[in-house]
Amino acid sequence: MRAIVESIHGARVRCAMHVAGGGARALGWLASVPNCSRTLVEASVPYARESTVAIVGEARARAIERYASLEMAEALAEAAYARAVRHPSSRGASAAEAAATAGVGATCSLTTEEVVKRGEHRCYVASRSMGRMTTYEMRLEKTSGRGRFEEDGCASRLVLRALYEEARRSSEDLVDAALGADAGIELVRDVLSASEREDLVVNVIEEPTYVSPTSLRDVVERWLADDGSQAVLEFTEGKLTAVGATRANVVLSGSFNPLHDGHEKLLAAAVSAAPPGALGAFEIGVTNADKGTLDVDEIMRRLEQFSRPGAVCLLTKTPLFVDKTRAVPGVTFVVGADTAARLLDPKYAGSPEALARSLEDIRDNDCDFIVAGRLDRATGEFIRPLAVLAAAGPLAAGRLFRELPEFRVDLSSTDIRAARDDNA
Repeated sequence: MRAIVESIHGARVRCAMHVAGGGARALGWLASVPNCSRTLVEASVPYARESTVAIVGEARARAIERYASLEMAEALAEAAYARAVRHPSSRGASAAEAAATAGVGATCSLTTEEVVKRGEHRCYVASRSMGRMTTYEMRLEKTSGRGRFEEDGCASRLVLRALYEEARRSSEDLVDAALGADAGIELVRDVLSASEREDLVVNVIEEPTYVSPTSLRDVVERWLADDGSQAVLEFTEGKLTAVGATRANVVLSGSFNPLHDGHEKLLAAAVSAAPPGALGAFEIGVTNADKGTLDVDEIMRRLEQFSRPGAVCLLTKTPLFVDKTRAVPGVTFVVGADTAARLLDPKYAGSPEALARSLEDIRDNDCDFIVAGRLDRATGEFIRPLAVLAAAGPLAAGRLFRELPEFRVDLSSTDIRAARDDNA
């Protein structure tokens, strides 16, 4: 057991875990061996049903028939993956470390000893990483004579196996050299009967394009064809580092056609105004409500601008900010005063009631806006954030919008393109 935990801590994998009761002993095993901080970003034990609902969301919980089920383990693993990606300690991770992030979820139906359960005793564990979901389903014989303590030990070994397999994927040579490829399997098989071993089901569902991309173009093409379940892709220094989540918590949205010095300075100023440790990212919304979706060639051309050291770029398919906040909750969006004015104008939302609902959704998704001044090229007037927010009155009240003071850069992608066309 110690050797397996040491191998996990020695690998590149970083994870968060949501273990709903059964299997929680695995957390103690991880923490009892030095260097756990290399592996475990955070862990929770949502034992109460209400705690589980708070983690996976009410809508997802309502869609799952049984709390002790593979579907719930998957939901917990997905939530854990998003937590691990978004955790403050992950913001300084390298591209390779970020790509090795995982989430583990587990839920079980184990013996209560006092009452004989009508259903089977089962353990469900799932691990989610970039482009991969691995699930484990284990049946424990009711006639085995095991008490709760022993059954929880079996479940905890299965949780540890799931994390060990993620460690192998992130650092296969290192982990296999220490213990061999079957160490995780043997960890669980050692405590099961022959029939229980036969009933153990392991299923790996992966998108090869995301797991082992042959090119960024393949990744983008696959993502564009996706049904929408992966709302965001994160690239760091031109490498895919997260699917369905982002480490960034300060995001500048734009077309970046082209990226220019004003964009760079604006994001840097917004990050400086955020709490210490903030990570900034540029976001390209590939779908525009009026212009449709960019083609792959154009997306790749714009994405190439963010391959420099330290650059983080997101791709989303969300044209509206309220939809962006669902895709990347907990983010501060950086906008110009002209964009803020449109966001706060009821006519763009359709009605005052629709605007109020939209702003409430943004608050519920724990997002807000930092607003920078912007030159109105039609009038030559510099639009100041405070003027826009004051005109909006109660709509802009509270913490949803705040000013980025003393910032002005009058560069424009439109002007740069026009000058380039004139020179051509």
